Amino acid sequence: MTAAWATSGLTGYDDAAQKFLALDSYLGPLGMDYAAFDELWRTFGRTYLAVYPPEQGAAVTALLGDQADPQVAKQSHLEAALAEAQARDDAVGWLTAGQAALNIGDARMASLYFDRAFAAAPNPALDPTRPSWVQGGLPWRTLWYTFGPLEAYTRTARYADVLRLSGNILRDVPSHEEAHYWRGRALAGLGRTAEARAAYTEALRLRPQFAAAQQAWLGYRSASQQRMGLRRSRPLG
Repeated sequence: MTAAWATSGLTGYDDAAQKFLALDSYLGPLGMDYAAFDELWRTFGRTYLAVYPPEQGAAVTALLGDQADPQVAKQSHLEAALAEAQARDDAVGWLTAGQAALNIGDARMASLYFDRAFAAAPNPALDPTRPSWVQGGLPWRTLWYTFGPLEAYTRTARYADVLRLSGNILRDVPSHEEAHYWRGRALAGLGRTAEARAAYTEALRLRPQFAAAQQAWLGYRSASQQRMGLRRSRPLG
């Protein structure tokens, strides 16, 4: 419950008390100290989204400083995430560092950091109701919502890892369209064309407007049509 309201129900803050104020639709008004909130926010890579009316754009840019530059923000996020991962050496830290590396386009380094996340000791406190259900050092549902490892391993041709991880997801949630998509990417990388096409088709059955799966499926259809055209135009004899 806390993770839900901590990410969506903050209504204010009290610096003197070092607490955030929150409103939970079930529990009502709540408070959470800054340190406890940061520990929860950390599991989401401390992602934030600035929402403001256009006329306040200049003021928001000034408040953000150099972080208003997306490339600067991504690089500083990677540096901060890596420093924390090295200091704490836990799965959440390395997962965040991996995603930060992927965000600047370094899939190879991201893969190494994700490896560290999966190799870390599990933290039962992250999912106290099912402490033994883990994917390496991460709670078992992490890859339901975070696809950085699947993308990094695909981009570095670690297709067996992608098949293993996506297979674990689909074992628990057969209707997970993202897992079908990444499974298709891995199968395509291995040259298993028919299986890849079937995986993309299933992803689109589950989410017809899934743009990445649409693009992959259409790419296969275009390539198939080109091959058929070449066969038809090949002279006899």
